[in-house]
Amino acid sequence: MNRLDEQRERDIQPQQERLVLIDELIAKAERKVKRLAAAFAAESDDIIANAYQAEMKAASREREALVTERQELVTTMTAGRLSISDRQMVLRAAEDIRRKFGPLSFEQ
Repeated sequence: MNRLDEQRERDIQPQQERLVLIDELIAKAERKVKRLAAAFAAESDDIIANAYQAEMKAASREREALVTERQELVTTMTAGRLSISDRQMVLRAAEDIRRKFGPLSFEQ
């Protein structure tokens, strides 16, 4: 089981790196929305205010897309991972089989 865990960690390394990048991009998008909201609130020219508002909407959509991608990535990364109780159950079942049948070879 430890070898499987090690292999799984190697396999999800690129996903973990992507997750870090997504978190950074989400934070950047949130800062952008806040800056644009402040500029929009302070703007008295309707044309410029509309431009700020359009940019704010675009940044919000970008953030939402990143949040969705993050959720999907986390789901993918955690799929198939055994919990501690699952591991204990597997180990108990293996021990029960060893007790019932004794040592087995691959040929058996």
